[in-house]
Amino acid sequence: MQIPLASRVRNVQPSLTLQLSARARALREAGRDVISFTAGELDVGPPEAALDEAAAALERGETRYTPAAGTPALRAEVARRTSEETGVALEPGHVIVCCGAKHALYNVVQALCEPGDEVVIPAPYWLSYPAMVKLAGATPVVAPTRPEHGYRLEPDALAAAIGPRTRLLVLNTPNNPTGAVYERERLEAIAQIVRAHPRLFVLTDEIYGKLTYGEAHHVPLWRVAPDLFERSVLVDGVSKSYAMTGFRIGWAVGPAPVIAACTRLQSHATSGPCSISQAAALAALRCRDEPIEPVRALLEQRRARMVAALERIPGFELVPPRGAFYCFPRVGAWLGRTIDGRRIESALTLCEILLEQAGIALVPGDPFGAPDHVRLSFALGTDAMQRGLERLHAFLAEHAEGGD
Repeated sequence: MQIPLASRVRNVQPSLTLQLSARARALREAGRDVISFTAGELDVGPPEAALDEAAAALERGETRYTPAAGTPALRAEVARRTSEETGVALEPGHVIVCCGAKHALYNVVQALCEPGDEVVIPAPYWLSYPAMVKLAGATPVVAPTRPEHGYRLEPDALAAAIGPRTRLLVLNTPNNPTGAVYERERLEAIAQIVRAHPRLFVLTDEIYGKLTYGEAHHVPLWRVAPDLFERSVLVDGVSKSYAMTGFRIGWAVGPAPVIAACTRLQSHATSGPCSISQAAALAALRCRDEPIEPVRALLEQRRARMVAALERIPGFELVPPRGAFYCFPRVGAWLGRTIDGRRIESALTLCEILLEQAGIALVPGDPFGAPDHVRLSFALGTDAMQRGLERLHAFLAEHAEGGD
């Protein structure tokens, strides 16, 4: 029986990342040796303090509803931490705690955008941004970035993308999938353009802010442009830095009227996030950066290994990531070639071949707005990563030499 569905969901595509992860998992369950580089989560566990507090909250019987915007204690801690990092004076009323940073992003887009609005999204982008915009009835406007600029948005490209209907700029730093990190000077130039458009809001996704490498350091927009606080919202959470993806705790910080609107929306959608997860997140934040630094250092070592390996693979062109935990090489040299009689039309085709024939799961760049790229996570175990990179090199080197 065919059930008629609303147009807003008919036009939304499922997450390709989750689909490929599921396919890799199914092949493993069928007995295949598959090494997956698709993961958007760390292979380490949460801080012990978070696990202990989750157990203690259960023992205390904290199993009831929390306020729709989150527990007062967690909102206060998020406000304190964000004030410390941005230099902007914040109160709990500037914070809403959501069921993950993705939920926070969705709430903000719903609160700020409506049909007829346009949202500027630099590409390559995290694949859920355009879907969120469309679900609000607004239109995504893609602003391209270039590898020679480190995949960071150029001020001229931003200015060209802004029109009379532009409502929102989505700025993700450090960036998924490219690993781009916006330096102070570029943020200042972007802020100057934003100031010239009074209707324009900025949504900064800073979920990878603690994970930067080498000389790169995350700089929040508010640190360089505190005057834009009333026209911007910052989103963060515990999923990436604290390895707490399954706890589903993220937050949005911004002007009180926007947070109040998000709270009204959330009260009718999910109510407050899980009480036990909020207790665990509070404990993690009170550890400050102590549990993060060893993980960041481990990721930096893995990044170095992956960058070195990918630079040896024929047909791969890589801008080394400066943050997050992904490499995003361009594989355009492989497009139009054939492997065992199958023509490679896009990165998606290449990923399908690698999964089926080599037992390697990558994420194609198509849903990230970059169909000639692939994404590899270095958040998987070091040994598995090394074996997978060796397998990837061997498979592609063989077919590059074969010239098929």
